[in-house]
Amino acid sequence: MEILPLNYDKYFKKVFSDTEIAKKFLEDFLDIKIAEIKLLEKDINLTNKAREIRFDFRCKGDDKHFIVEMQQAYKHDVVKRFYLYHSTNTSLQLENLPLAERAVLDRKTQKYQIKKIRDYSKVTPSISIIWFVDDSFRSDEDFLVFTVLPEKLKDFINDKKWENLNEENLKKIIKRHEILEKLIRTKHRELDFLQENKMIYVFQKQILNNKNNEKYFKWFDFADKSKKKDNKISDFPNYKDKIFKKLMHILSSKFAPEKDIKEIKNYFLAHEMLSSETNDFVQKRTDEFRNELLEGLKEKDEIIEIKDEIIEENKKRLKEKEFKLKENKKRLKEKDNKLKKKDLRIKEIKYNKDLKIKEINKNRETEMLNIARIMKKTGIDIKEIKKLTKLSLMKIKKL
Repeated sequence: MEILPLNYDKYFKKVFSDTEIAKKFLEDFLDIKIAEIKLLEKDINLTNKAREIRFDFRCKGDDKHFIVEMQQAYKHDVVKRFYLYHSTNTSLQLENLPLAERAVLDRKTQKYQIKKIRDYSKVTPSISIIWFVDDSFRSDEDFLVFTVLPEKLKDFINDKKWENLNEENLKKIIKRHEILEKLIRTKHRELDFLQENKMIYVFQKQILNNKNNEKYFKWFDFADKSKKKDNKISDFPNYKDKIFKKLMHILSSKFAPEKDIKEIKNYFLAHEMLSSETNDFVQKRTDEFRNELLEGLKEKDEIIEIKDEIIEENKKRLKEKEFKLKENKKRLKEKDNKLKKKDLRIKEIKYNKDLKIKEINKNRETEMLNIARIMKKTGIDIKEIKKLTKLSLMKIKKL
């Protein structure tokens, strides 16, 4: 082993103690430019009773505070533990917050006095990078980023309207989206500061599988190559720039004390034993499951025979029901045809009746018009004619 493993906690901390290397990693992974980086204290006592927190790496770069934590494998408390680390990194800014003059109301005198108080406007965003070597949180992504967003955004995603995406719901969703987009983009009262704070869970295994980003891929590829206990300098042909030469120098086994070499060998041995025990456990559980499955299949065969008989009987009954259903459909169709014919006959009779009535009315009107014409010639008043013939005044006047 010519290059010590970057993933080994002790040497991870040693590497990241070099500001030039740390700065380059943060720039490559976060795709940002950092003008200046300043290492911060890593071992912190929060209170008299609180256990000491030990950060793997902590620094301030320009207008942000960073921590990078190396985690070999998943543990049940990692999410809560690193959230505490992330929050602590923000809280520790209290130590160096500058003072600012502010007008403060004196409760006794009820007058404002100029006092020096902490200037909380100088608090900067905190970014936490948790580097997982073996676990991936069952995610296919290179990393997962969590930040503070309005709860209404979560409610929007969980809205059941998505399940029934008709035209009306789509309009409501688009309108809601526009409102939320304005909400998360707002800089009013510096609310955008909340989104600048980030917890990033990074998965070395997935980065190596996906090969999405060359800039940060090389860091995790280097870490993976350095994990091999029989690695050689020749295994790192693509790491010849200034930063990685410096990194390889720090991790060179030539300069490591014998005590560290022994610790790392024990680390590899423990890792192999853990992997072996895990594989044995998985194999044992697989064998047990297979045996239980075979026993279950024997019982299922007997149940299947009974089920087959029941199915055949049900098929026979189903055929009988289908035959009866066809007969009933046939009868209903015949009955329906008779009703249609009857309905047509009724409509025909009604139509003929209507025609006859119209004809009678027309003949009667013609007759009344002739009578009205005669009466009008004889000089009878048109109102009297209207009364006798039931014709309209307009029709009588036209005669």
